[in-house]
Amino acid sequence: MSLDKSPEKISKMFDNIAKVYDRNNNIISFGTHNIIKKLAVDELDLKDGQKVLDICCGTGDIGKILFNTKHKLDVIGVDFSDNMLQICRHNCEEYTDLIKTDATDLPFENNEFDIITMTFGLRNIQDRKIAIKEAYRILKPNGQMLHLDFGRKNLPSKV
Repeated sequence: MSLDKSPEKISKMFDNIAKVYDRNNNIISFGTHNIIKKLAVDELDLKDGQKVLDICCGTGDIGKILFNTKHKLDVIGVDFSDNMLQICRHNCEEYTDLIKTDATDLPFENNEFDIITMTFGLRNIQDRKIAIKEAYRILKPNGQMLHLDFGRKNLPSKV
């Protein structure tokens, strides 16, 4: 049985669960998702002034971790759920901008970002290969991409 991952269906699902999303993640992962995200961000080579794109920013949990580092970062968040973006705006006002858009069609120039983060989002995208190509299109040469997810490998074998 194949799950319908059309952008409309997934966006509507996240709009519906936005208010309980963080609580449910804490319950499902026993809070370990927060530890994993913090440890992963600690591995990034962060420098003041870097431009960061948080794809599938959700409620802003990675943004909060990024802003709690000692670095001054320019972080833009994108998501395609209005309700998740609304909660993100409330949870983490430090984002430079929050934009409603699909990860497979990002409205940015080539080589624009020093760092891209995507946590627990790729599995909800219908065409993951296009989303990955979009991320790498806008990532600067020698930039860093942080992708986190639980479960089995969900990337195509060739990107």
